[in-house]
Amino acid sequence: MAGLTKEQWEKELIDGLEGMDKNKGKRAAAPIMGKGVHHPYTMPLCNRVITEDMIRLFASAVGDPNPLWVDEDYAKTTRWGGIIAPPLCEIMIAETAAVPPPLDIPGLTYMNGGSERFYHSVIRPRDEFTAWDTYMGYVEKSNPDKPYRLFVLTGKREFENQNGELTVTVISNILVTARYPEMGADKGPKPQKDFSGIKRKRFTPEELAQVGASYDKELDGTLRRGSKKLCYEDVNVGDELNELIKGPYDYSDAVSFFGVSGYSKAFAIKWADIRVNTAACFEDAETGALHLQPDWHFSDDLARKNGVPFAPIFGTQIEASLAQMVVNWMGDDGVIRKTSMQIRAMIFLGDIFVCKGKVVKKYEEDGKRLVDIEIYAEKFGTDILSVKGTATVEL
Repeated sequence: MAGLTKEQWEKELIDGLEGMDKNKGKRAAAPIMGKGVHHPYTMPLCNRVITEDMIRLFASAVGDPNPLWVDEDYAKTTRWGGIIAPPLCEIMIAETAAVPPPLDIPGLTYMNGGSERFYHSVIRPRDEFTAWDTYMGYVEKSNPDKPYRLFVLTGKREFENQNGELTVTVISNILVTARYPEMGADKGPKPQKDFSGIKRKRFTPEELAQVGASYDKELDGTLRRGSKKLCYEDVNVGDELNELIKGPYDYSDAVSFFGVSGYSKAFAIKWADIRVNTAACFEDAETGALHLQPDWHFSDDLARKNGVPFAPIFGTQIEASLAQMVVNWMGDDGVIRKTSMQIRAMIFLGDIFVCKGKVVKKYEEDGKRLVDIEIYAEKFGTDILSVKGTATVEL
């Protein structure tokens, strides 16, 4: 792709996107990790059987101490009669729905833009899954004031259990920024934006104590309804949910989530993904080696090659925190039927974020008593909205 003019580059870009649409609307079996080579965002199934141990691992990786996920004796006393998986545990099968393999064109960056998740039934230990993928196409959302073009690729994945029952449907939006890779006078890439003047916030002892106090409440169950039944009649529009505070986000938080999300690849398996799509991979400033694109979640240097100052949090990890807040509110007897979340702004390594929510609607539909909740995550101490969405709960 070297030496392309901007016009040639844009033609390659649009031709590639339109080529993807040849498979638009076609339903196919989801790929399985280990069977063939898979590009990022094809999201092969990495675990097809969910066990109690995996559910415990997921709960730990997202920082959710709810005993319904980990304590068999407690879970037996609930309506479920045993341990069930929390919302978003399906990311242990595969993090998001699939979209076509990234185009091998320089200047493209792929990011999670949020998802809709429909929960048709709960996941229980020893459930075994297959999945079906449907690519739903792309739309352009470019802003003439921005130095890049923006596209949204949408894919749907339907998870079926061993009984052939549809358990979870995930519709994912992948954001693709396309920036022409201009070359400088030395025929090398132009320098990246200078972030040297941007520093991480150092939190005060009082701010960190506020986070610690919130964690204490999570651990002692103060923020969680648990076995106390929430009745539909007792819910009012405008009711606010208990806030959750998370952070400061660090490498332990990132690595814990990374390990359960199906991204984990090393050495030759990692190289198999790198060699088929080098344009989407980052070069290490010190070693010169190529990194998989997800590595920008761990490295400020790689993140700055993508035009942001620090390594960003996984968007799906914020979604899991928002779902945890909703489960805390509804208690053991409630069921999340749907979440819909859009990622508006990045939260970075070193940030604290706050999950908030309030009831916006209650109604009956098809014999079910439903409540819609507005949910969102903000950067701590600011009004910067990172994730915004809704959750629908059946009581």
